[in-house]
Amino acid sequence: MFIAKTSLPALALIGLLSAGSEAHASQQTIRLSGWTVGGFGCQNTVTITPVIPYTVNGIEFNIGGPTGTLIPSRWEIDSPAVDVAHTYIGVVVNTATHVWGETNTAMHNGGFVAGDWTVEFWLPAGAACSDYNNKAKVIFDLTP
Repeated sequence: MFIAKTSLPALALIGLLSAGSEAHASQQTIRLSGWTVGGFGCQNTVTITPVIPYTVNGIEFNIGGPTGTLIPSRWEIDSPAVDVAHTYIGVVVNTATHVWGETNTAMHNGGFVAGDWTVEFWLPAGAACSDYNNKAKVIFDLTP
């Protein structure tokens, strides 16, 4: 089981993996809301406490919204054990109705570290942190 809750007074979609008699590889998504101004732009802290041990095989970050949403140029995700530098948003995807940036990192690969994880991105000029509520998500690729 994979449980997440925001440490801030914010709403996050909780990624939940039911662990029956067998645990399988999975992707767990946490949708982020309640962004606050901090660091180099906007940040959000999520407390993640897995019920069973996991190995992280990669983390993906997606941010965007309707066409016209400004996509940040840089982001980072820090675990209780690893504080990484900002990195560029890898790919920007445009459709007729939506735009989003997506990128991934292997910086946290290995044994999952429970506790407070902080996601941060550089705020584009002309945007507000609240513009990204429910428009950003972190996807953990996990194996038990």
